[in-house]
Amino acid sequence: GTSEIGQGARTVFSQIVSDLLSVDMDDVAVPGADTSVVPYDRSTGASRSTTLVGLAVQRACEDVVAQLTRVAARRWPEAACVRERDGRYVGVTASGEECGDASLQEVLAMLGASGDAVIGQDFARQAGVGLGDRVTILGRDLRITGIAASGGNLLNGIAFVSADDFRAARGGAPVVSFVLARTAPGASPDAVAAAIQQRVPGVTALSRVAFAAEERRLVMQMAGDVITVMNSVGVVVGLAVVALTVYIAVLARRREYGILKALGTRARTLYTVVLVQAFLSVLLAFAAAFVFTATLGAVVHAARLPLTLQIEAGSLLNVALVGAVIAAAASVLPIRQIAAVDPAVVFRRGPSL
Repeated sequence: GTSEIGQGARTVFSQIVSDLLSVDMDDVAVPGADTSVVPYDRSTGASRSTTLVGLAVQRACEDVVAQLTRVAARRWPEAACVRERDGRYVGVTASGEECGDASLQEVLAMLGASGDAVIGQDFARQAGVGLGDRVTILGRDLRITGIAASGGNLLNGIAFVSADDFRAARGGAPVVSFVLARTAPGASPDAVAAAIQQRVPGVTALSRVAFAAEERRLVMQMAGDVITVMNSVGVVVGLAVVALTVYIAVLARRREYGILKALGTRARTLYTVVLVQAFLSVLLAFAAAFVFTATLGAVVHAARLPLTLQIEAGSLLNVALVGAVIAAAASVLPIRQIAAVDPAVVFRRGPSL
């Protein structure tokens, strides 16, 4: 999430990638921060771009090397292990002899071949599979050659397979699949998508933001009604609990309110006290629910579950207003009972009214 403001972050990141992947620095592209996919970053200072983001780049490169090593192992079945050395991947037998080597480009060319599949990390974790394992997709036995950081939603997962495998799974019929395109630096993704649709008939081109919006719309079409009903039931139950709690709390203090009335407190003042206490109860419940939801969201994020809990200001305002109305309504009946209390009866009847 760091931004280049002259501190040399892009140069440092390029040097890290160049050193760990053994590629030329001129072949390393460091794009600017994309707020649609990159979390908020406070600031840059005290070389934190190098120590924090640079460490993330280093770990990403090490993960790439580990994955490519597993992919390269398929090239030499007789190899006991594969080692990365100066940008080349070397197969080593059990006796320690080298049985072959391949460049980075040759290993990358092995990706996406027929019989390969790339799956999302959430599905891989749930299924207990990893690189090199075999899975059944569309009725075909495929080998996992890549694990994507994302690749699914609450309802389903996404797997990337070669066009040949997809065509074979569909009985050899012509198929239409996704083609991922990277725009040139400074180019507008929406403009490029519009140009593709204009020049290539029968093709739907979407930018990353538009594609994400389309996916959200599709998910809402598939399960929007169910999610809406579940949310509505939860809100109604929560409001009912708030109303019952406020009602019981006010009734439990009828004696105190009666004593105040016997001592000369005006009815309007009592009504104000009851309403303020009701609103304070709702406010405390609202704050507790907010803290619980925020904590739950942090736990879900830390556990890397395929869920996203987002707290919107509009939703908070709606819940707060409805809760205040429910609290006021729940106080009406007890207020009417307090108004009907005879001050003389308060001391004569003792502890109960």
